[in-house]
Amino acid sequence: MTANKWEIKKVSLDELKTSENNPREISNHNFQGLLNSIKRFGLVEPIVWNSRTGRIVGGHQRLRALVEMGVKEALVVAVDMTSEEELSANLTLNNPAIEGEFEEPVNDLLAKLKSEETTMFKQLNLDSLQKALEKELEKAPGSIQPPEGGYKTKCPCCGNEWEVAAADVSVEVG
Repeated sequence: MTANKWEIKKVSLDELKTSENNPREISNHNFQGLLNSIKRFGLVEPIVWNSRTGRIVGGHQRLRALVEMGVKEALVVAVDMTSEEELSANLTLNNPAIEGEFEEPVNDLLAKLKSEETTMFKQLNLDSLQKALEKELEKAPGSIQPPEGGYKTKCPCCGNEWEVAAADVSVEVG
């Protein structure tokens, strides 16, 4: 098997080692969304595992969810890569810039779902939006003080609201 070849294998989850270079993290709330998704649909996106090193190339959060669910083995996409190829593939598989964005018609598709699924989907996306906003605000050097208690924010599309604490906000002036 070379880096360009892969195979589907059933492996014990005990064989899968996490990579210390995994660049992705997940909030507890978003992890619950992943867990619910796997419980509902199964593991439709297999873990990518490097059989040469025993480390996960992609799917650290899916592994965590499977372990939490008590699963002992799963189908994985087994690849054979050098450590350098593995790191490159890991960074590529976890790059949000190549995942694409939802287009506006996603709201029409959401209307076809049951109410509880629509709510969960929107809430997970709002949480991601809030986290991205907070990260951007952390980067900006602040010279304006936010109002005491923070900001209340409302999504213009769906009407969901959330708060950003004053301590988490900085604003760039200029």
